[in-house]
Amino acid sequence: MQGSLLAGLARTESDPTGVETFERYIWQAKQAVRQWLTCLSPQDTPTFVVCELVDDLILVHGDRLRFLQLKTRDRG
Repeated sequence: MQGSLLAGLARTESDPTGVETFERYIWQAKQAVRQWLTCLSPQDTPTFVVCELVDDLILVHGDRLRFLQLKTRDRG
């Protein structure tokens, strides 16, 4: 039973919508990770990063907030 269930699952076509959508936001996701990595430094860096959707970030410092809007670098 389990073998036929897995074989049926392997033949299932997936919906590429999520992958296609994420491909448009890869640059923004990379920038969010880049900002998050700065939190690991002991310098004057954010304590943490808040991601609102994909293209908006808030860098939370001990004494201030920094809002970032990340727009794609690609035209169109």
